[in-house]
Amino acid sequence: MFSKQRTRSSTGESEHMRESIDSLPAEQRVRRCREMANAAFREAQYIKNSQERMNCLRLAWSWHAMAQQAEAEINDRAQVQASQEKLRNAGTTEEP
Repeated sequence: MFSKQRTRSSTGESEHMRESIDSLPAEQRVRRCREMANAAFREAQYIKNSQERMNCLRLAWSWHAMAQQAEAEINDRAQVQASQEKLRNAGTTEEP
């Protein structure tokens, strides 16, 4: 279970974790954020105190949102690459 000390981490620890996650490639970031979201959600199921449970669920939601952002980044990158490929192909295929 999460201890109160872990759920109430300092801003410095929070920033360090964010930097660590941000340094991962997008695909790994999605996987790691999903793991963290799932862990927080599972943990929330066992917390009796409603305020602490809500905080844990908020944490799970935040991890989920970060995973969605990383997925959007992956999709955006794929769209840019597809557009660039079309432009390259259009430049090499000249009409008579």
